[in-house]
Amino acid sequence: IISTEETDEVINGLNISGGTMGNVSYNGITLALGVQSGTEINGIAIAGIWNGMKLSNGIQISGLFNEATYSNGLQFSISNATNYMYGIQMGGVNFVEENMIGVQIGVWNDSKKTKGIQIGLWNINEKRKTPLVNWNF
Repeated sequence: IISTEETDEVINGLNISGGTMGNVSYNGITLALGVQSGTEINGIAIAGIWNGMKLSNGIQISGLFNEATYSNGLQFSISNATNYMYGIQMGGVNFVEENMIGVQIGVWNDSKKTKGIQIGLWNINEKRKTPLVNWNF
């Protein structure tokens, strides 16, 4: 999946900030004390509070919330949300609005269309709602 939105800025390498927001594309590692958002990340995005990306290719780690339209890789936070997930979500609450191919591990896992496994206290997919383990292939 390739982002079609134009970016105002491209950051290659290492970005360290209190927070970065806007139409920014990151290639490498971006670290933010607070919040950061962007058009896309190709690499690793770490934020103290929130990561919000349109396209995430790689790893998103935050203290409270990760959000992406398309996520290819790993989301790790207290809460993770995406429209399309291809990879792994790990956190307290994991949510995929449209399509999930991969694994969700958390307290609450919810996916509308699933090809994969959900491990958590409560798991919801298009076929069933179950505690502990849920699946759909």
